[in-house]
Amino acid sequence: GIFDSVDCHTLFIPAVQKHLLQDLSQAQEEDLTTDYKLDRDALFQKLQSKLRPKEKNSRTISGAELASLLRLLVAAANEGSLSTIPGRWRVFIDGLKESARGDCLVFYDAEMSIIYSKYEEGPINATKLQLWHASAANRTVALLEQLLFGLDDVINVSLVGLQKDMTDRFVKAQDVNQKKIQIKCTEVQRRMEVEAESWLDQIVLPVLTSELEQRYREIRSDIVEKFRSGLSELHDSDYFLTSLDQLQNSLGNIHDTFLLKNRQALEKLLEKARDSAIGYFRDNSRNVDRIPRLEAELQRVLNGAELEAFAVYEREGSQANEESLFPAYYSMVKVCCCFLCGSGCVHVC
Repeated sequence: GIFDSVDCHTLFIPAVQKHLLQDLSQAQEEDLTTDYKLDRDALFQKLQSKLRPKEKNSRTISGAELASLLRLLVAAANEGSLSTIPGRWRVFIDGLKESARGDCLVFYDAEMSIIYSKYEEGPINATKLQLWHASAANRTVALLEQLLFGLDDVINVSLVGLQKDMTDRFVKAQDVNQKKIQIKCTEVQRRMEVEAESWLDQIVLPVLTSELEQRYREIRSDIVEKFRSGLSELHDSDYFLTSLDQLQNSLGNIHDTFLLKNRQALEKLLEKARDSAIGYFRDNSRNVDRIPRLEAELQRVLNGAELEAFAVYEREGSQANEESLFPAYYSMVKVCCCFLCGSGCVHVC
């Protein structure tokens, strides 16, 4: 190639007056800044020590020939007939641009990690996460502008790529966060279901249905409140609303299950009370010695046995005395007493 190697040398600002900076050819030696002259002199020494004569066909090119060649190259470049060859400055700018973009992404990731750490890598309120991302993105853009200060064209190009990178990262973070929210809501829902069932299991059955209903309402209220408190940051999430609805349905199913268990326990209680009452009537109305009784005596014995039988039923079935089942089993006792006493039941029953 025409140039075997390329190198750069930084020169300090040459002058401090505006008109001289616009046209440095008007500056005299005394107008130049001290730092500029030092850098210039160092460049001259560097050129003198490192430049080697340009050769063509094994012959050193003279200064006039080289000047002519340079004029041709400049003219061709101005006419656009030369291929664009990235200069060392462009390489430097591209490297600076990529480095700044990389540093900014590291900064953005560090800013986002703050909110992740705050919530211990758990689910985050979607609105809070969005606001944090917007704030972190603004600070990252400000950093990019500082790193590439003065390079407006480069900033504009880099900003497009940087914003895309940050958006891509945030979209992935949102997706992960939504999955965390779903898992958290489901986890708390299941825990609340188990806790509600455990509380109801502590109730010794049978109890009056009204008491069970009252206790269930208290438990349901406490469970729903704990569910809301445990997910207080996620109330605006669709997953929260879905889990809350599922929890309430599940609590309703648990309620129905315990209501059925209690009814079965009440039935067993009343069955036992019924059987005890009938057994008492049978034992106390039996003519053990087989001696015939007068009708009045027989009636007195049967009436007394039946009244005592009813008292036994009411006493042993008192836990269910407010239930709709209670009079039904009471009627069974009456029917059985009538059946056992035969013709004497007409007056008694």
